[in-house]
Amino acid sequence: MGFLSCEKDQEEIVQPDRYKQIKVNLTLPASTISCSETKTTQESVCFSLGDIHTRSEETEKIEAIENPTIEGLYVLQFNDNNTLIRKTNFQYKNPDDDSFTFTLYESDNTTLFFIANLPEDFDMAELEEYSATIDDLKNISFPREEASLYQSPLTGKYEGRLKENMPLNIELERTVSKLLLTLSYEENLSNGDLKINSIQLKCVPIISTYYNSKEFRNPDRNPYPEEKDELFTDYGLQNVSASGDTFIWYMPENLQGSKYNITDQTMKNKMYAHSHSTYIEITGEYTENGNPSQKVTIRVYPGENNTTDFNIYRNTSYPMKVNITNLDPSDGRITFNAII
Repeated sequence: MGFLSCEKDQEEIVQPDRYKQIKVNLTLPASTISCSETKTTQESVCFSLGDIHTRSEETEKIEAIENPTIEGLYVLQFNDNNTLIRKTNFQYKNPDDDSFTFTLYESDNTTLFFIANLPEDFDMAELEEYSATIDDLKNISFPREEASLYQSPLTGKYEGRLKENMPLNIELERTVSKLLLTLSYEENLSNGDLKINSIQLKCVPIISTYYNSKEFRNPDRNPYPEEKDELFTDYGLQNVSASGDTFIWYMPENLQGSKYNITDQTMKNKMYAHSHSTYIEITGEYTENGNPSQKVTIRVYPGENNTTDFNIYRNTSYPMKVNITNLDPSDGRITFNAII
């Protein structure tokens, strides 16, 4: 989608009448959530790819994210100088083939950015036509609440030539990440008895960007969100009913970087983690050989691997299996405290 090339002075402001409107045929399938697999290891608490079984009460919410209906499309068009030349909000119910015809500007070199499923009256007022740039778009954050993630925007991008009646197939991606954890544990351990009570997702961002941060941000040098307490929250506490329970969360991306000095998965713990890395906290009670019961807390940090990486990328699924077979006090992921 683009504009006709033209000669102009460097200081001249681009005028709308310098652009030719054309019809473009768009097809917008939603992408499947990609899978980031973790390595299988044999430790007391191990994380590996496992079969995930969705609990029935969560099915409707999950369906809304994993098989979304596209009901509206906000389109931003940038010229070859990365300046915004058109923004428009088109509302529709997607037909069976997920395609429709849209009016944009002709160009030999343009960038289109699509945001699906925004309110009908949505207007990105902070981006003014003929002055805003793609960099301005990259820096826009918007608030995210846990409940609103199930009506999460989808985004997509196209770069290149745009001509009349040109067909485009734009893959949209979700602006959320998916965490899946299957929790297995033995109640009768070699030195005592274990009862797991609850599980909770913690340190979750409350903001997100429309533009995929992975495309322009190095989390090791420029984490997103910033490491500020007010930009993070904890999800609600959930009860654990039995070994084998599966838990599913959706969350905004959290790019906090890597810690390359971690050499073993037991070191992926609070001492080595970034201060605002997302983690899963599992709590229970442990009674060792007739001694008073202690509160036991196990902290799991998702990421691209079991050791160095603490990044949670959008449109990516992180399947984890936590298998508790013993409680080693030297394991930095496990803490013991007296029950008061």
